[in-house]
Amino acid sequence: MEAVSGQNLNSFKEEWLVNTDFPYEKAMAYLYENSASIQRYQAIADAIGTTETYYKDSIMTSFWNDSTSVHLKKQFILDFHSKISDTTLSELLQAKEIMPRQYLAISRDPIFKTLKPLFESMLTDDSYVTKETVFYKLWVEFPEERSKYLNILKDEIGLPSKKYTYALVSFGNGYTKL
Repeated sequence: MEAVSGQNLNSFKEEWLVNTDFPYEKAMAYLYENSASIQRYQAIADAIGTTETYYKDSIMTSFWNDSTSVHLKKQFILDFHSKISDTTLSELLQAKEIMPRQYLAISRDPIFKTLKPLFESMLTDDSYVTKETVFYKLWVEFPEERSKYLNILKDEIGLPSKKYTYALVSFGNGYTKL
């Protein structure tokens, strides 16, 4: 590479390939300078910290609707799920994008009644991780509805480890399908 470019790449090699500490600040500065999505995300993060609650939902909805990156939406859920009203969160996650819904399922505790319909809808998502996580959380938070959740998932097998099926058998006491 040095021969073709005519540049000495020793400092690059040392910093990015040999060094055991990742140059996080330098990488973030580069991304911030060169990525409009990252710039917008940072602006949202800054605004959320200083904005009245009513306007936060509007700012976040705008970001969500404008963003095409599922990965940014996933990070958005991880960073801001507790700052978004339940109504807005339900609206944002009506689209069946797996990653943002999965990360909400993983990160949100407890499940409030206002989010119960959203979490129940996740029992039919295309992700076993989402289903398993949501099943357990609904099981704990809404014990009066356990048979309903078991019935929704009775034909599921889950991952190759069948951990999911074993959970259904353990929780269900009447379900013996393996």
